[in-house]
Amino acid sequence: LIEKMSPTAIQYPDPRLKEVARPLSGLEIAAVNDNGGKFESPIKRLIAQMQVVAAGDLGLAATQLGVPLRIIIARGTVREQFMVLINPEVTDRLKVTKAAPEGCLSVDNGKTRVMVSRPGKCAVRDFFHENINLGGMLARVVQHEIDHLDGITILDRKE
Repeated sequence: LIEKMSPTAIQYPDPRLKEVARPLSGLEIAAVNDNGGKFESPIKRLIAQMQVVAAGDLGLAATQLGVPLRIIIARGTVREQFMVLINPEVTDRLKVTKAAPEGCLSVDNGKTRVMVSRPGKCAVRDFFHENINLGGMLARVVQHEIDHLDGITILDRKE
């Protein structure tokens, strides 16, 4: 899977953006978490490439590089470090949603903005975290990237 990784964000209407990503196995996650420093795991290379591609942006999903694995990176501002989430899922959302312009690196290289309604707060868990409460822009970004893992783009959500 990772050998076929795109060096840049794949662009809509590439059918890989509609694929539902599969969860990483315990063995794959163990390679990310501890490889004894002797080698770089393919998953670590993928995460590093995701950070390069999204360097001037707020987030990216592995599926946007053509790799159907449940990994996202996200941050609330470009000054922050990326949060890496493996096998993330939203566990709770604020019922009230707010429409705001959203862009996407896989839709016109991020130049197109569409109105998308999302909750301003959510709770997320992943392999390493039981529950993370998120708010503001970071909550929007994480929900956007998890949408990618489920084969959903902003064009599917636009108002």
